Amino acid sequence: MKNELKNIKNQLLQIQGLDISMYDDSFLVKSVEKRMSATGSNSFSEYCDCLQQNKNEAIVFLDSLNNNFSEFFRNTLAFANLEQIILPKLIET
Repeated sequence: MKNELKNIKNQLLQIQGLDISMYDDSFLVKSVEKRMSATGSNSFSEYCDCLQQNKNEAIVFLDSLNNNFSEFFRNTLAFANLEQIILPKLIET
């Protein structure tokens, strides 16, 4: 499966010029599996063929990678800085 995922990453780089290697592999696998289901692909290699034959699918897949949450809200250090440094300075001014 790692080779197939690498092929998908390479195809998206060639088709759309976007490097998705920054995404966690487990996140990408789940995203590919969702798109496989939506396109009726039965394997990663079949989905790879689908990407190659249907350039619009590459766009749909990349849109599905949009992560609609912010790491800020899950980062305790960010909140500690907000609480101990930023907010006191705002209140002071």
